[in-house]
Amino acid sequence: MGSLKVFGIGPTQTLAKEVCQKLGIELSTIDEEKFPDGELKVRPCARVENANVFVFHSLGGDNIRTVNDRLCELYFFLSTLRDLGALSVTAVIPYLSYARSDQRKGPFDSIILRYVAQMLEGSGVHRIISMDVHNISAFENAFRCPALNLEAVSLFCQHLVISKDSLPVVLSPDIGGIKRAEIFRKQLENLTGIPVDSAFLEKFRTPEGVTGHKLVGAVSGRTILIVDDMISTGETIFHALDACHKEGAGSIKVFATHGLFTKNQNELLNSPLVDEFIVTDSHPALKDLAPFKKLRVLSCASLFAEAISSRGCEV
Repeated sequence: MGSLKVFGIGPTQTLAKEVCQKLGIELSTIDEEKFPDGELKVRPCARVENANVFVFHSLGGDNIRTVNDRLCELYFFLSTLRDLGALSVTAVIPYLSYARSDQRKGPFDSIILRYVAQMLEGSGVHRIISMDVHNISAFENAFRCPALNLEAVSLFCQHLVISKDSLPVVLSPDIGGIKRAEIFRKQLENLTGIPVDSAFLEKFRTPEGVTGHKLVGAVSGRTILIVDDMISTGETIFHALDACHKEGAGSIKVFATHGLFTKNQNELLNSPLVDEFIVTDSHPALKDLAPFKKLRVLSCASLFAEAISSRGCEV
């Protein structure tokens, strides 16, 4: 095995540095530049020949780079590492953009996740590590190289303090998230020894927005723990909050691995219906939401440090 080197691109360097501290190594530096015409340049500032390299880069857009800028940066950097003789290259992508475009919903739709996979594989990358992708099966099938999905539920369970009297219920805001919510429910029950019930909400997407009003499960007077993979516009969460409120739910906490908050930030994060929003730091732009008192951001560095140090991530 060669030496281990870790790089972080853009604002994801903060997470990469925290991972390096847990691994007991120094974060390797890079040089990034964006030219006036929009072209990008990114290169390592350290030798990578015969090294096992891990590159941290979250693909969420912000006011500095678009999602597509981030994707190009990653592709260019991975390709550069292979050209410079890296022994192995692993792309660590805490938030994988385009993961929701994993199937054709119409006759002429693109399966963009597969195209992103083909693009990254073209760089010569050996492995992909991500976290709570939208559809694990679609993610694993899109990549021909090994693709590992980490789960943030352990972070959420460690953060949460509940009592038997609170009558907790884990709720999935749509049918597609039932499996994720069930993993959370089981881990929480095993960790606390407290019985935890489950519920889910009917949801349909139309051109007019999110619809569907059937809530399956008892929520009246209960502590509701809404679990989802991401919050983007907040429509799904608004829909779930409204349904729970109408059914007489007690306190409500919202857990989401990826806090994008692309729209309706003020209305959502100040909602009187929610006690707390808990997300991970997979999306670096969350630092701009620090003033919101109901938002709690958990570090996911321990999950990635464990993945890197485990034998399962050796190539």
